[in-house]
Amino acid sequence: MERYEQRTLLLMIFKLFQLVPEGRRRTLAKAIASHAGEFGLEFAESGKRGEWGDTAAPAKAALFKAGVKRIFALRGARTSGIHKRLQAMGRIFKLTDLEVRILGFFYRYKRYDVFEALVDEALGGSANKPQPRFFAGLFACPIARVRAALGRDGTLQQCGLLDSRYSQVEVTAQTLRALDSAETTEIGLERELLGEPLCTELAWQDFVHLKAEPDRAAALLNNTLQKRKAAVHLLLYGPPGTGKSELARVLAARIGVSLHAVGEGDEDGDEQDRGQRLAAYRMAQRLSARGSARLLLVDEADDVLGSDLRSVFGPQKLKSFGSKAHVHHLLETTQTPTIWTTNTPEMIDPAVLRRMTYAIEIKAPNSDVLTQLWQRESAKRQIGLTLPQAHRLAETFPVAPSLVTGALNFAELTSGGYDDLHAGVSSIAKAMNDRSALMPKPILPATFDVALSTSDTDLPALADRIVSSGERAVSFCLYGAPGTGKTAFARYLAERLGMKLLQKRTSDLISKYVGESEQQIAAAFAEARDRDALLMFDEADSLLRDRRNAQRSWEVSQVNEMLTWMESHPLPFVCATNLMEGLDAAALRRFVFKVRFDWLDGAKIEQAFSAFFAIPAPPGLRELENLAPGDFAVVARKARVLGCLGDANQLAAMLRSELALKPGARHPLGFSNER
Repeated sequence: MERYEQRTLLLMIFKLFQLVPEGRRRTLAKAIASHAGEFGLEFAESGKRGEWGDTAAPAKAALFKAGVKRIFALRGARTSGIHKRLQAMGRIFKLTDLEVRILGFFYRYKRYDVFEALVDEALGGSANKPQPRFFAGLFACPIARVRAALGRDGTLQQCGLLDSRYSQVEVTAQTLRALDSAETTEIGLERELLGEPLCTELAWQDFVHLKAEPDRAAALLNNTLQKRKAAVHLLLYGPPGTGKSELARVLAARIGVSLHAVGEGDEDGDEQDRGQRLAAYRMAQRLSARGSARLLLVDEADDVLGSDLRSVFGPQKLKSFGSKAHVHHLLETTQTPTIWTTNTPEMIDPAVLRRMTYAIEIKAPNSDVLTQLWQRESAKRQIGLTLPQAHRLAETFPVAPSLVTGALNFAELTSGGYDDLHAGVSSIAKAMNDRSALMPKPILPATFDVALSTSDTDLPALADRIVSSGERAVSFCLYGAPGTGKTAFARYLAERLGMKLLQKRTSDLISKYVGESEQQIAAAFAEARDRDALLMFDEADSLLRDRRNAQRSWEVSQVNEMLTWMESHPLPFVCATNLMEGLDAAALRRFVFKVRFDWLDGAKIEQAFSAFFAIPAPPGLRELENLAPGDFAVVARKARVLGCLGDANQLAAMLRSELALKPGARHPLGFSNER
């Protein structure tokens, strides 16, 4: 302990001795005597019972004599770093002398165990519970000034230097960090209080999938800073790992200002609670008003602003800690633009959401952006990754950028390449139960030709007409047996229109939570609009089941949601089903085109055989019934494994085996599969 600090503590301790009731002085005198060595106090060993009838408790005269002697000896001590930092904090936050002294008291109480023990002994409890009369006596000032200084509306708490919760006053984590540092200048302390500016490894082009949203956000933040507008808040929301915090960093870099995170950890690096984070935010706002233009970032904003809990019964309201009015006032009076991020905006109070200036939903980037990310970041780490490999990873794993970074770190540490990248990203996707990354993607065979499909419509001509018309709000119901080419035609149509295909399975949309399936359906249509993609629903009969047969209310509301969006969707979308007869009549009226896909006829069977196997079809093959392009794709994969791709008769036998598993399939007599 520095000599100046010894003197400061001794002055307060002996002042306390004078303030405490007579009945408590004996125990306080014993406590002071037990810590005499730490303060350099010297007591004569009398061996006699003192005035309190206890040889362990020194007489008042001896106690004060030792104290005065030690305080006098320390009178020339050099000013301590703590005192200099407290004075600088006073200048930064425009504190009065009383406020500086109160702040110094609570800091020393937190940092010096001996001072804490003696103060608690004097008060008969903790000094964290405000006792205005005690501080008024200690600092020789009116009790009204003490109450004002310690109050919630006082500068110490409004600046986030102190925080009162559960009827206790404590020094905040940011204040402790600054006063514990070696800094003594105002600039240095501001840096300690705000923390280092955040940097980013991502680039502006990594967010092109958000289209004009980042540009709008950058313009908002830049103009706000230039015009010094108050109460401007940007909300970034979306699933974990999609790059919300990184976009905040990129935005700050784009407009050329620093970005500072608020309330991310306490003095020990532990998680801060809501009150601590709000105190940190108030402090950051006060500091930002002093210096150059900057932005503030509050991650996991629902911890600070939220009041909902999601349960198996849906969103449930919780009583949030603290005053809503206080939060509303804070948002309405902020001078520095703030970026808030959350995974679950529905857990934020609607009254708070209304006070946001702009909100952006952050979704996982498309495959083109992910390909660039894989390639650029792997090159930085000197991991050998070709463009086709990067594209394959992007197509296979439509994941958030954070999973890409994690896989790259894994491969870098294992000195691996593509296989390690693949293993790394799939392992985390599996742990997260990310179905979009784990579900195998349907792959159109390289030999597929839409002309091979049998339907009641000329498919190439239909695609030509749609492309030439320029009409975008077209809808298709593709129905027929499995494997007949419905998904393949949707992919073909998307390619002809120059669009990506956004394919949704029923399992992607149906939820156990009441009302959430409808939200997922709405989100699918919104995602297609955002990505300018052709939307396809597989197994659409599960989503558009005839409402006359519904047994539960949610079955009706689910169909109603689909019908509403089908009516207003401005882009092409496709529903594919094997059970056309089960669709709701209202849904059928909303499809512009209804295309039936059927089994291959004789001529197309021979064409498909030549296309998939690159050899002529054997005699008699065209007599088979109920064959679809999907059957040829399955047999081609099987033949590659067995090494018989060049054996026409063996391939024909495999096709016949596929037919044997189909109900109602007929097999013509006389067809030979002998070799």
